[in-house]
Amino acid sequence: MLIKGFFLLSVVLQSLAVLNLNGPPRGWNSYDAYTCTVTEDEVRQSAQHIAKYLKPSGYDYVVIDYEWYRPGTGQFECCGSWEDLHMDAFGRLIPSPDRFPSSKNGTGFKVLADYVHSLGLKFGIHIMRGIPRAALQKNTPIFGTSSTAAQVADINLPCKWCVDMWGVKNTTLGQAYYDSLIELYAEWGVDFIKMDCVFGQPEYLWDIQSMAKSIVHSKHEFAFSLSPGSDATASEAMEIYKDVTMYRVTDDVWDNWPILKLHFDRLPQFMKLVGRPSFPDSDMLPLGYLSVRGGMGPARYCRLSQQEQQTLMSLWIITRSPLIFGGDMMKLGNDTDLLHLLTNSEALQISKSVYEQRQVRSGPLHQIWSANTKNSEILYVALFNLEDVTAHVTMRWKELGILRKKCSVRQVWEKKNLGIITDVFETDLAPHASMIISISGCH
Repeated sequence: MLIKGFFLLSVVLQSLAVLNLNGPPRGWNSYDAYTCTVTEDEVRQSAQHIAKYLKPSGYDYVVIDYEWYRPGTGQFECCGSWEDLHMDAFGRLIPSPDRFPSSKNGTGFKVLADYVHSLGLKFGIHIMRGIPRAALQKNTPIFGTSSTAAQVADINLPCKWCVDMWGVKNTTLGQAYYDSLIELYAEWGVDFIKMDCVFGQPEYLWDIQSMAKSIVHSKHEFAFSLSPGSDATASEAMEIYKDVTMYRVTDDVWDNWPILKLHFDRLPQFMKLVGRPSFPDSDMLPLGYLSVRGGMGPARYCRLSQQEQQTLMSLWIITRSPLIFGGDMMKLGNDTDLLHLLTNSEALQISKSVYEQRQVRSGPLHQIWSANTKNSEILYVALFNLEDVTAHVTMRWKELGILRKKCSVRQVWEKKNLGIITDVFETDLAPHASMIISISGCH
């Protein structure tokens, strides 16, 4: 949820309809293009291109992914040594000034956030669960208290895949530390927080709820995102879905068909929670130019075929996953096909307006998913061919719960009317291809 300062968490949770975003978030995240190496200049240029090419289609978040506090320029080891990470006097990580020069005067991301806001966009950052190991080593004071990092850090709950952080103790002082982070991020003008190494493990539930509580008690609005999600279950999502805006339910997604294909059987368990008020997140869109400095394989254009890229977008849209583009923004303007895919107005309207998403037909060969509109006047249906050969897909109206015989059908991606179709819809789909149709006017 988009959370604003109130005195009681229960009051906020009862006010979700007012504070919730109008559909799943859209924007850009630096990870797929730059991993942990993005610079201020690259963020500024990316924001300019987002404002020009994507903002008119509702993409408005600019999010800096992990380790913006690590020194160095160019390519370097992510999650390497933790001793030299940039940190303030209270054990809170701050931007590396060699990568983010506007932070040199002690204002953190304030100047950069103001610039992003000046373009009509919103500014976000990635953070790791816990407190820096360097804070414990130096035993820094905890802002607003007479205590120190030694009373907050829990060395039994480190992040297992990144050495930067220790855990935070489930205590009043632990809550105070998270409160101090939110206060700092509010001063910087942050609008979006992606908290990592936290979701999918029951022992970290307190961290999620504690951070949500800190956000609630602040006087600043934040979208709150959780990651990763490879081990997350629907029952765990039930514990946190009212406290957040979006939460990852898959492993990292890259430009690889076998990885993408896993989503079709992973996502159904989360569909009953979509938009109530938060959104299960299938990860960023690994499209366009990726791994600019070689952090995740060689620098390259997306290796998914055009059909596979549309299939990815179709699945994200019909399931109302957040749409966070991950490719190099500076190259997007020259990629007409991808730009059309990301900004198709009829397809984007689906993720904003539908509910009751469900997997109508499962299986390893081809699948059918549907989503209804709130007035039930239009039913959207996505058909997917998961085979490595062309498939003839047949679908009867009664399989979708439509009891009448004749319906008007329109292809969404192509924005093309197919006319009145009676009883059965059938089509040929190329390997790994998809189609979204809208069905209306049944009689």
